[in-house]
Amino acid sequence: MTPRWPSCVAAVGAAAGLLLGVIEIHKSLSVTVSAERVVLASQDEQWEFASNEIDKVLLASKQLILIDHNGQELTRQACDLKPRRLYSAFVQHGYSWAEGAPDNTA
Repeated sequence: MTPRWPSCVAAVGAAAGLLLGVIEIHKSLSVTVSAERVVLASQDEQWEFASNEIDKVLLASKQLILIDHNGQELTRQACDLKPRRLYSAFVQHGYSWAEGAPDNTA
């Protein structure tokens, strides 16, 4: 008879990996961009900004930053989304990107 513990350990490891994946997805930033507003959501929090509040958008050190017309930060959120995709979404909806288009890396 072979011991069952290796398959049990594998099942526990798989379950733990799945749980960690779900937690990370839950913690990651979701960004919804339209011509009227930007909605950011992470975990159980949500931030909404009207387009007329936002002067510029930038991504620095994996943080998405929205800047108002006075040069003040409206919000700064950790963001692991692809820089090029963020840039395209914001620019296509009429927002100004604070610095040049990000490269395809990062």
